[in-house]
Amino acid sequence: DFTTIQPQYTNYGNLSHTHIFNPNLLNEMAVGATRAYGEAPLAHGEIPLLNVPGIASYGTGFSDATFIQNNLEWRDMMSYNRGSHNFKFGFRYAKDDAWKGGAKFANVFTRPQFSFNNLFDFALDDPFQESNIGFNPQTGESKGVDFRPYFSSLGIFFNDDWKARPNLTITLGLRWEAFYAPGDYDNFFTNMEFRGGNTFQERIANAASVNAPPLNGTDLNNFAPRIGVAWDPTREGKMPIRAGVGVFYDRFAGQFFHDAQTFAPVFGLATARKDTPPVVPVYGLSRT
Repeated sequence: DFTTIQPQYTNYGNLSHTHIFNPNLLNEMAVGATRAYGEAPLAHGEIPLLNVPGIASYGTGFSDATFIQNNLEWRDMMSYNRGSHNFKFGFRYAKDDAWKGGAKFANVFTRPQFSFNNLFDFALDDPFQESNIGFNPQTGESKGVDFRPYFSSLGIFFNDDWKARPNLTITLGLRWEAFYAPGDYDNFFTNMEFRGGNTFQERIANAASVNAPPLNGTDLNNFAPRIGVAWDPTREGKMPIRAGVGVFYDRFAGQFFHDAQTFAPVFGLATARKDTPPVVPVYGLSRT
Protein backbone atom coordinates (compact mmCIF):
# COMPACT_ATOMS: atom_id res chain seq x y z
CA ASP A 1 0.00 0.00 0.00
CA PHE A 2 1.69 3.18 -1.22
CA THR A 3 -1.12 5.53 -0.18
CA THR A 4 -0.27 7.91 2.66
CA ILE A 5 -2.07 10.70 4.46
CA GLN A 6 -0.64 13.99 3.20
CA PRO A 7 -1.31 16.72 5.77
CA GLN A 8 -1.79 20.26 4.51
CA TYR A 9 -2.69 23.42 6.37
CA THR A 10 -2.43 27.18 6.10
CA ASN A 11 -2.12 29.64 8.99
CA TYR A 12 -3.00 33.31 8.72
CA GLY A 13 -2.22 36.22 10.99
CA ASN A 14 -2.93 39.92 10.67
CA LEU A 15 -2.41 42.96 12.90
CA SER A 16 -3.89 46.29 11.89
CA HIS A 17 -3.95 49.78 13.37
CA THR A 18 -6.01 52.80 12.30
CA HIS A 19 -5.25 56.28 13.58
CA ILE A 20 -7.39 59.39 13.01
CA PHE A 21 -5.25 62.50 13.25
CA ASN A 22 -8.12 64.87 12.41
CA PRO A 23 -11.36 64.77 10.38
CA ASN A 24 -9.33 65.07 7.16
CA LEU A 25 -6.30 62.89 7.90
CA LEU A 26 -6.34 59.12 8.48
CA ASN A 27 -3.58 56.49 8.60
CA GLU A 28 -4.09 52.73 8.20
CA MET A 29 -1.29 50.26 8.92
CA ALA A 30 -1.33 46.47 8.77
CA VAL A 31 1.16 43.61 9.14
CA GLY A 32 0.20 40.15 7.93
CA ALA A 33 1.80 36.72 7.72
CA THR A 34 0.79 33.51 5.97
CA ARG A 35 2.28 30.04 6.44
CA ALA A 36 1.36 27.24 4.02
CA TYR A 37 2.53 23.72 4.85
CA GLY A 38 2.22 20.45 2.95
CA GLU A 39 3.85 17.06 3.43
CA ALA A 40 4.09 13.93 1.27
CA PRO A 41 5.29 11.11 3.59
CA LEU A 42 7.16 8.07 2.34
CA ALA A 43 5.54 4.63 2.19
CA HIS A 44 7.54 1.53 1.23
CA GLY A 45 10.56 3.49 0.11
CA GLU A 46 12.35 0.25 -0.72
CA ILE A 47 10.21 -0.06 -3.87
CA PRO A 48 10.88 2.51 -6.63
CA LEU A 49 8.27 3.89 -9.01
CA LEU A 50 7.65 1.31 -11.76
CA ASN A 51 6.06 2.04 -15.14
CA VAL A 52 4.94 -1.02 -17.11
CA PRO A 53 2.71 -0.92 -20.22
CA GLY A 54 -0.61 -2.60 -19.61
CA ILE A 55 -0.70 -2.16 -15.84
CA ALA A 56 -1.07 0.85 -13.56
CA SER A 57 2.13 2.45 -12.29
CA TYR A 58 2.95 1.68 -8.70
CA GLY A 59 5.73 2.19 -6.23
CA THR A 60 7.29 5.20 -4.56
CA GLY A 61 7.06 8.29 -6.76
CA PHE A 62 6.97 11.85 -5.48
CA SER A 63 7.21 11.40 -1.72
CA ASP A 64 9.35 12.07 1.33
CA ALA A 65 8.93 15.78 0.62
CA THR A 66 7.80 18.84 2.54
CA PHE A 67 6.68 22.21 1.20
CA ILE A 68 6.67 25.28 3.42
CA GLN A 69 5.89 28.80 2.28
CA ASN A 70 6.05 31.72 4.69
CA ASN A 71 4.95 35.12 3.42
CA LEU A 72 5.25 38.43 5.26
CA GLU A 73 3.55 41.69 4.28
CA TRP A 74 3.69 45.19 5.76
CA ARG A 75 1.52 47.95 4.30
CA ASP A 76 0.68 51.51 5.27
CA MET A 77 -1.68 54.06 3.68
CA MET A 78 -2.35 57.68 4.53
CA SER A 79 -5.63 59.33 3.42
CA TYR A 80 -6.08 63.10 3.23
CA ASN A 81 -9.23 64.97 2.20
CA ARG A 82 -8.93 68.51 0.89
CA GLY A 83 -11.80 70.15 -0.94
CA SER A 84 -12.87 68.04 -3.91
CA HIS A 85 -9.75 65.86 -3.67
CA ASN A 86 -9.19 62.66 -1.73
CA PHE A 87 -5.45 61.91 -1.66
CA LYS A 88 -4.01 58.53 -0.75
CA PHE A 89 -0.36 57.57 -0.53
CA GLY A 90 1.56 54.73 1.07
CA PHE A 91 3.68 51.67 0.56
CA ARG A 92 3.67 47.87 0.65
CA TYR A 93 6.66 45.67 1.50
CA ALA A 94 6.47 41.90 1.08
CA LYS A 95 8.83 38.98 1.47
CA ASP A 96 7.79 35.57 0.15
CA ASP A 97 9.27 32.30 1.44
CA ALA A 98 10.83 34.08 4.40
CA TRP A 99 12.08 32.34 7.55
CA LYS A 100 13.81 29.57 5.59
CA GLY A 101 10.81 27.75 4.23
CA GLY A 102 10.69 26.42 0.69
CA ALA A 103 10.50 23.16 -1.20
CA LYS A 104 12.35 20.52 0.80
CA PHE A 105 12.52 17.94 -1.96
CA ALA A 106 16.08 16.61 -1.55
CA ASN A 107 14.99 13.03 -0.87
CA VAL A 108 12.74 12.98 -3.94
CA PHE A 109 15.77 13.08 -6.25
CA THR A 110 17.59 10.21 -4.53
CA ARG A 111 14.94 7.62 -5.50
CA PRO A 112 15.16 6.45 -9.14
CA GLN A 113 12.20 5.53 -11.31
CA PHE A 114 12.13 2.62 -13.78
CA SER A 115 10.28 2.05 -17.05
CA PHE A 116 9.84 -1.29 -18.83
CA ASN A 117 8.99 -1.90 -22.48
CA ASN A 118 6.55 -4.70 -21.75
CA LEU A 119 5.33 -7.21 -19.14
CA PHE A 120 7.91 -9.80 -20.17
CA ASP A 121 10.81 -7.44 -19.44
CA PHE A 122 9.19 -6.60 -16.12
CA ALA A 123 9.01 -10.29 -15.23
CA LEU A 124 12.71 -10.62 -16.13
CA ASP A 125 13.72 -7.54 -14.05
CA ASP A 126 15.01 -5.91 -17.24
CA PRO A 127 14.04 -2.19 -17.35
CA PHE A 128 14.62 -0.12 -20.45
CA GLN A 129 15.05 3.20 -18.62
CA GLU A 130 16.06 4.53 -15.22
CA SER A 131 15.26 8.20 -14.53
CA ASN A 132 15.18 10.78 -11.73
CA ILE A 133 18.85 10.15 -10.90
CA GLY A 134 19.95 13.17 -8.89
CA PHE A 135 23.71 13.71 -8.75
CA ASN A 136 26.48 16.20 -8.06
CA PRO A 137 27.94 17.25 -11.47
CA GLN A 138 31.33 17.95 -9.91
CA THR A 139 31.79 14.65 -8.07
CA GLY A 140 29.26 12.29 -9.63
CA GLU A 141 27.89 11.38 -6.21
CA SER A 142 24.18 10.85 -5.58
CA LYS A 143 22.59 14.11 -4.51
CA GLY A 144 19.21 15.67 -3.81
CA VAL A 145 18.62 19.34 -3.14
CA ASP A 146 16.10 21.55 -1.41
CA PHE A 147 14.86 24.74 -3.06
CA ARG A 148 14.58 27.50 -0.45
CA PRO A 149 14.45 30.89 -2.17
CA TYR A 150 13.18 34.25 -1.02
CA PHE A 151 11.59 37.09 -2.97
CA SER A 152 11.31 40.66 -1.67
CA SER A 153 9.32 43.50 -3.18
CA LEU A 154 8.49 47.12 -2.40
CA GLY A 155 5.71 49.25 -3.84
CA ILE A 156 5.05 52.98 -3.25
CA PHE A 157 1.94 54.71 -4.57
CA PHE A 158 0.12 58.05 -4.80
CA ASN A 159 -3.55 58.38 -5.73
CA ASP A 160 -5.95 61.31 -6.15
CA ASP A 161 -9.73 60.86 -6.39
CA TRP A 162 -10.88 64.19 -7.79
CA LYS A 163 -14.62 64.91 -7.76
CA ALA A 164 -14.58 67.24 -10.75
CA ARG A 165 -18.39 67.48 -10.80
CA PRO A 166 -21.19 66.07 -8.65
CA ASN A 167 -21.62 63.26 -11.19
CA LEU A 168 -18.00 62.93 -12.37
CA THR A 169 -14.99 61.56 -10.48
CA ILE A 170 -11.53 61.34 -12.04
CA THR A 171 -8.89 59.13 -10.43
CA LEU A 172 -5.20 59.71 -11.10
CA GLY A 173 -2.52 57.44 -9.68
CA LEU A 174 1.13 56.54 -9.91
CA ARG A 175 2.79 53.44 -8.46
CA TRP A 176 6.45 52.48 -8.29
CA GLU A 177 7.40 48.82 -7.95
CA ALA A 178 10.71 47.18 -7.09
CA PHE A 179 10.98 43.40 -7.30
CA TYR A 180 14.37 42.71 -5.81
CA ALA A 181 16.62 40.04 -7.27
CA PRO A 182 15.74 36.67 -5.68
CA GLY A 183 18.12 34.87 -3.37
CA ASP A 184 18.24 31.48 -1.69
CA TYR A 185 19.39 30.25 1.69
CA ASP A 186 21.55 27.39 0.34
CA ASN A 187 23.50 29.23 -2.39
CA PHE A 188 21.86 26.95 -4.92
CA PHE A 189 20.99 29.35 -7.75
CA THR A 190 22.80 29.16 -11.07
CA ASN A 191 23.23 31.69 -13.84
CA MET A 192 24.48 31.80 -17.41
CA GLU A 193 27.81 33.58 -17.82
CA PHE A 194 28.70 34.77 -21.33
CA ARG A 195 32.42 34.59 -22.09
CA GLY A 196 32.86 36.32 -25.41
CA GLY A 197 31.79 35.96 -29.00
CA ASN A 198 30.89 38.23 -31.88
CA THR A 199 27.52 36.68 -32.65
CA PHE A 200 24.66 35.40 -30.56
CA GLN A 201 25.51 31.81 -31.54
CA GLU A 202 29.15 32.29 -30.49
CA ARG A 203 28.13 33.81 -27.16
CA ILE A 204 25.88 30.81 -26.44
CA ALA A 205 28.62 28.36 -27.48
CA ASN A 206 31.16 30.06 -25.18
CA ALA A 207 28.79 30.50 -22.23
CA ALA A 208 29.04 28.57 -18.99
CA SER A 209 26.63 27.77 -16.16
CA VAL A 210 27.95 29.20 -12.89
CA ASN A 211 26.84 29.12 -9.28
CA ALA A 212 25.48 32.69 -8.94
CA PRO A 213 22.21 34.58 -8.37
CA PRO A 214 19.84 34.31 -11.34
CA LEU A 215 19.57 38.08 -11.86
CA ASN A 216 22.41 40.58 -11.98
CA GLY A 217 20.44 43.32 -10.27
CA THR A 218 17.07 44.92 -9.59
CA ASP A 219 15.06 46.95 -12.10
CA LEU A 220 14.23 50.25 -10.37
CA ASN A 221 12.45 51.82 -13.33
CA ASN A 222 8.98 50.31 -12.81
CA PHE A 223 6.74 53.38 -12.80
CA ALA A 224 3.07 52.57 -13.35
CA PRO A 225 0.68 55.47 -14.13
CA ARG A 226 -3.08 54.86 -13.91
CA ILE A 227 -6.24 56.80 -14.65
CA GLY A 228 -9.91 56.07 -14.03
CA VAL A 229 -13.24 57.81 -14.61
CA ALA A 230 -16.64 57.35 -12.97
CA TRP A 231 -19.56 59.22 -14.57
CA ASP A 232 -23.28 59.17 -13.84
CA PRO A 233 -25.22 60.69 -16.78
CA THR A 234 -28.49 60.53 -14.83
CA ARG A 235 -27.08 62.54 -11.92
CA GLU A 236 -29.23 60.35 -9.66
CA GLY A 237 -26.81 57.50 -8.92
CA LYS A 238 -28.81 55.06 -11.08
CA MET A 239 -26.41 54.42 -13.98
CA PRO A 240 -22.70 54.85 -13.18
CA ILE A 241 -20.31 54.37 -16.09
CA ARG A 242 -16.76 53.47 -15.19
CA ALA A 243 -13.59 53.23 -17.27
CA GLY A 244 -9.91 53.01 -16.49
CA VAL A 245 -6.49 52.13 -17.82
CA GLY A 246 -3.12 51.61 -16.18
CA VAL A 247 0.30 50.02 -16.24
CA PHE A 248 0.98 47.10 -13.90
CA TYR A 249 4.12 45.14 -12.97
CA ASP A 250 4.63 41.75 -11.37
CA ARG A 251 7.55 39.41 -10.72
CA PHE A 252 8.23 36.03 -12.25
CA ALA A 253 6.75 33.09 -10.36
CA GLY A 254 9.11 31.15 -8.09
CA GLN A 255 8.60 28.04 -10.23
CA PHE A 256 10.29 29.83 -13.15
CA PHE A 257 13.50 30.26 -11.17
CA HIS A 258 13.34 26.67 -9.88
CA ASP A 259 13.08 25.22 -13.38
CA ALA A 260 15.56 27.54 -15.08
CA GLN A 261 18.14 28.36 -12.40
CA THR A 262 18.77 25.26 -10.28
CA PHE A 263 20.96 22.90 -12.26
CA ALA A 264 24.64 22.50 -13.23
CA PRO A 265 27.15 23.10 -11.78
CA VAL A 266 25.28 22.57 -8.48
CA PHE A 267 22.86 19.78 -9.32
CA GLY A 268 22.00 17.46 -12.18
CA LEU A 269 19.28 14.96 -13.11
CA ALA A 270 20.31 12.01 -15.26
CA THR A 271 18.47 9.32 -17.22
CA ALA A 272 20.02 5.95 -18.10
CA ARG A 273 18.72 3.75 -20.94
CA LYS A 274 19.65 0.41 -22.40
CA ASP A 275 20.55 2.12 -25.68
CA THR A 276 22.99 4.58 -24.04
CA PRO A 277 25.84 2.32 -22.86
CA PRO A 278 27.88 2.38 -20.73
CA VAL A 279 25.27 4.39 -18.78
CA VAL A 280 22.52 1.78 -18.43
CA PRO A 281 19.82 1.13 -15.79
CA VAL A 282 20.81 -0.54 -12.53
CA TYR A 283 17.69 -2.21 -11.20
CA GLY A 284 17.04 -3.33 -7.63
CA LEU A 285 15.20 -2.68 -4.41
CA SER A 286 16.35 -0.33 -1.68
CA ARG A 287 16.68 -0.95 2.01
CA THR A 288 15.01 2.36 2.93
